Amino acid sequence: MNPSVSQARPTRNKERGSARFLIILVIALALAVAGIWMASRKSASPQPAVSAEPSNGAASDKAAQPQGEARPPRPDPAPTSMPEPKQSPISTPSPRLRPGGTAPTSSAVAAAARAGAPAAPALTEVYQGESNAVRRATIFGTVFEIHQYCGGANPSEEILEAVRRPRPLANYALFVRAGSANALANPVLLKFSTDANGNFQFALPEGDYCIIEAGKKDALKTPDFTEENRKLAKTDPTAIPYSLTGPKCLTEWWQTCEKVLRVGKENQTGVKIEFQRGCRPPCVQGGPDAR
Repeated sequence: MNPSVSQARPTRNKERGSARFLIILVIALALAVAGIWMASRKSASPQPAVSAEPSNGAASDKAAQPQGEARPPRPDPAPTSMPEPKQSPISTPSPRLRPGGTAPTSSAVAAAARAGAPAAPALTEVYQGESNAVRRATIFGTVFEIHQYCGGANPSEEILEAVRRPRPLANYALFVRAGSANALANPVLLKFSTDANGNFQFALPEGDYCIIEAGKKDALKTPDFTEENRKLAKTDPTAIPYSLTGPKCLTEWWQTCEKVLRVGKENQTGVKIEFQRGCRPPCVQGGPDAR
């Protein structure tokens, strides 16, 4: 064998071993560099903030969120209050003017609408067939009753004067019917009551009105004296039984107003309504003192 050839083979083997070692070293360095770069990138990425007491929904979102990935911000909850409604283009009816009152300004009406206050009732809801421009006059007055002396010994003049003196009729209910006569065809417009001193107050438009008692508000009914006469026969057998003086008398009594009130543009004060109280009901005769 040639000595030069045998010496060259070990040299090639050494060169190949060195080359392999260098390749392995380069690969190891590259892997180390890549690992360092990945670790630095992971530590630099932002972590989502975790509340101290997360709700169930937040815990489930956290479990579903991948590690190392930025969490998108949660949208704000929708407001619970409703937006203010827009003003309707339809104009509302003007509120009713009460006697002695004033009309609210436009700013007050707008404030009441924003506050959800109910609208004032229209005038036609209270008095049908009337417009909001109807003017009313206020009526101030007193109701009296005058009694007669019934039975007993002959009274003195002082007693008769005391009995016949007008007395205020307190807490007494009366009705106002349209027109100057009591007729069912005319509607009953209002009911009013006197106070402890017999005084009253109400307001009406121009016109004629009939003030009546409760017994004249509905249709006329002929009274039945059967029960009264039975009791009278037990207590006083010699007394004359109760009866009507006549059907015409009762009809005329029912059609008569206690007071015909003529209302103009101005207020009225000092109006008097008087009731003459007899010993018997109207149009009735008989009884223990009738012999």
